[in-house]
Amino acid sequence: VGKLSNPRRTNMSSNKIHSPFVVNHARDNPFISGGLRVYREYRDLGVAEATGGKVHAQIIRTTKACPEGGSGMHYHDLDFQMVVWLKGRSTVWFEGQGEQHFEAGDSWYQIPNIKHEVLEFSDDFEVIEITMPAEFPTADAPVHYTHLTLPTKSIGLISVADVPLIQKSYQSSDT
Repeated sequence: VGKLSNPRRTNMSSNKIHSPFVVNHARDNPFISGGLRVYREYRDLGVAEATGGKVHAQIIRTTKACPEGGSGMHYHDLDFQMVVWLKGRSTVWFEGQGEQHFEAGDSWYQIPNIKHEVLEFSDDFEVIEITMPAEFPTADAPVHYTHLTLPTKSIGLISVADVPLIQKSYQSSDT
């Protein structure tokens, strides 16, 4: 029987992240505040230190209600970001994708620099976030598109620049 080879795996071997084995016990690593959002707390899973900052993994949970108006439009300048819902639910608006609704068991892979805004989340919101690299800049993004629900009809993705009197407004809807 001949040995099977996987050319893709062979090509990736030079990109392997060399790191020690890491075990992270919740009892030894409590949640801490002071991260990106004041209404969240974070529990580092030890991956950034183990990988020399190439990868970060953390559990994020909410500590306060979602700010009125959401998180604010922003983007992250990174190579990889994935979020997996452990508890709760949330609605997030993504540039070019519109509103997406998430609950426990759901996930997203977010392309680099995509503009997005967390519109709402439940009191029991808890997710695992994995990013590459471990540290990356987050920037506020100008609002170019929004979803507006008017009394008589819904208008999806219109340019705010085209309608100067419309203020940024997001309302969850099933349309």
